[in-house]
Amino acid sequence: MSYWAATVITNFLTIIPLVGKFAVEFVWGGFTVCEQTLKRFFSVHFILGLAIGALALIHIILLHDLGSSGTKNENVHSKTYFITIFSEEIIFSAFVFMVIVFYVIFFKPLVFMHPANFEQANPLQTPEHIVPEWYLLPFYTILRVTPGKTEGILLMGASLIVLFLLPFLSPTNSKSWHWKFFYWTFINQVLCLGYLGGCPADPIYIQYGRFSAFYYFFFLCFLVPAYKYIWSAQQEKNNI
Repeated sequence: MSYWAATVITNFLTIIPLVGKFAVEFVWGGFTVCEQTLKRFFSVHFILGLAIGALALIHIILLHDLGSSGTKNENVHSKTYFITIFSEEIIFSAFVFMVIVFYVIFFKPLVFMHPANFEQANPLQTPEHIVPEWYLLPFYTILRVTPGKTEGILLMGASLIVLFLLPFLSPTNSKSWHWKFFYWTFINQVLCLGYLGGCPADPIYIQYGRFSAFYYFFFLCFLVPAYKYIWSAQQEKNNI
């Protein structure tokens, strides 16, 4: 699975105009996924892990020294320190998390492993039905049901990027029944996308996947901003 995942994901770079082929070969370190590719992936994962850890530590230090921004009505002179107040909760949560992680590593190392991981990769034979891990299945479905390689990659990337915009778009206090209906329908369609991603690429699953993908973008790109605007207008009206 790792071999074919690396092959598929790195081939996404081919949609870049003019330099797509060069970019793929640069990442591979050759003309196909090989030992050089594996070394580069290991190096990037190792360096990124250290970089993220260092940035998280710097963030905590700055948050402790400078504080964070608050609402307009908050007293700017009042200060709640991160260390000794929040650090105990963080340490406890990290301890619980590490206990679970160590239990899986030492006692159940194969619990999340796909059976295809135990088969030797064969570059000359593409597996008939191979899918990514469960948490990537909804986005894989969007890629698979979109006609055209370039369009599918762009839509899959957009489906991830739009999630980062939700904190700025979501109507935080909307409690109307129709908003709840649209929201839980969205959750249902995301679960459907995950289920369909593990199904064969039959026409019936492709059609269902297209409907779920349409509602995914319709909800995030249209309904969420619309309700944000409506909720903001109601708040301004109530303030007046």
